[in-house]
Amino acid sequence: MRLMNDRIRQSLLTIGMIALAYFLIAKLSIVTLNLGQASIKASPVWPPAGIAVAAFLLWGRRVWLGVAIGAFLFALSLMLAQPLGIALLISLGSAMSATLQALLVTYLLRRVGFRPALDRLQDALWLITLAVMVS
Repeated sequence: MRLMNDRIRQSLLTIGMIALAYFLIAKLSIVTLNLGQASIKASPVWPPAGIAVAAFLLWGRRVWLGVAIGAFLFALSLMLAQPLGIALLISLGSAMSATLQALLVTYLLRRVGFRPALDRLQDALWLITLAVMVS
């Protein structure tokens, strides 16, 4: 019983840390990439996507909730000026797309035999090719 409680506590802590990391990195990225303007700009670099892919590579699909929560809270924080119903709907859609995107990249990386240690040139090339192209 105690082992199961420890395992649940550890899973919740991991999910919470992933959500927090995703949210904070996204907020920092908005400031750093100067995307916090009223006009929408596109950036080829989105560091939170890397956080999500790394989380799935390290802990597997079971931490999807951490990515989803982090993406949801970040999107919601950007939508504060919108009516609540619209903000919730858009934030939910954004969280779903960010989570599915990272799951797809992770699936594709595993299909090609990617090793997270990056000890082979092909691993670095697969990471760049798949993660950047899909994300």
